[in-house]
Amino acid sequence: MVFRRHPNTFDRIEFTIVDTIKSLISDKFIIFSKNTSFREAVRIIGEGNSKCAVIVEGKIPVGIISERDIIRILSGDIDIANLTVGDTITEPVHTIHDDVAISDAIKIIKDKDVSCLVVVNLNDEISGLITEIDVIRGYTENLEKLVKKNRMAFDNLPEGVCEYDMEKSIIAWINKAGAGMFGYESPEDMIGKDMTDTFVDIDDKKKLMDILYKEGAARNFVFRAKKIDNSIFYLEGTYNLRKDESEEKHKIEGIIRDVTNRKVDEYRAVNKERLEAMLQVVRTARHEINNPLTGILGNIELLMDKGSKLSKNAQKKLKVIYEQSMRIKDIVQNMSTISRAIERENTNKINIKMIDLEKSKRK
Repeated sequence: MVFRRHPNTFDRIEFTIVDTIKSLISDKFIIFSKNTSFREAVRIIGEGNSKCAVIVEGKIPVGIISERDIIRILSGDIDIANLTVGDTITEPVHTIHDDVAISDAIKIIKDKDVSCLVVVNLNDEISGLITEIDVIRGYTENLEKLVKKNRMAFDNLPEGVCEYDMEKSIIAWINKAGAGMFGYESPEDMIGKDMTDTFVDIDDKKKLMDILYKEGAARNFVFRAKKIDNSIFYLEGTYNLRKDESEEKHKIEGIIRDVTNRKVDEYRAVNKERLEAMLQVVRTARHEINNPLTGILGNIELLMDKGSKLSKNAQKKLKVIYEQSMRIKDIVQNMSTISRAIERENTNKINIKMIDLEKSKRK
């Protein structure tokens, strides 16, 4: 979750967000009694295109069934034949009142690690539902208000804050930290640039747009970005899609950070594990190949010593066998000098890579 992953960004500015969640509450939501069958609930949630539904006992909410719950159950070994939604309740439902500040709702979602909250009245009866995405939208709407009042405040943040104009496909605004990530000396130098030029792979931009148009927000989206000097780095961002009243003009607001060091560390960790596994295979292969190869070469040399008694054709074939056996011996010896895993494409098979033994040698 974005609030769990980047709490510091929000902690530094959330005191300025004083609006309540009242305007974010959805009064159209799905309610199930505890004895509703799980299969029926999945069907209704799917048809309603909902992220979650409330489980009640009488008029009192007692649980939530969300997309993540459904995925967890369907991907497990649970028998759903007689399963009810009441059986899926793993913890008490988390409720709030509609006068709670957006920043407080963020803290609850972050601390409880939940995807939605039930809004109740003074009698603890359900009055609405608010999801994690609703909170993100509400938060970014308030961020926009804050930005309009004083964008200078964001220049003190180490994280980048930006806004993209989708109609013109340009960077409409960015703070100092964000512009610095792309190698610009000042935000003014980057404002007005084509946002497409910041993507190394245009498919990453398409993926981001697909998520935004489908979900309205994208959390922790990582892609390879390009600086002004064309050097490449990894960028992680949390984005929100905004539409004007006509639903025709769109803009994207985001909080971004350079995660290149983290990606390099992840690559090194994965590469180390792969190398260790590969070296184990190499040691086993050397032993298994060397034993029969030594016998083959010994017999070939004995035959070659008696070469005068063999036909020219047999001598020629024997020489080829010897040369190929020596090639195998050289390859096996080279395998012992591997110190890293360098891949190359397999020209015979699509999407399959091979270890380049020559480039993987210890230097």
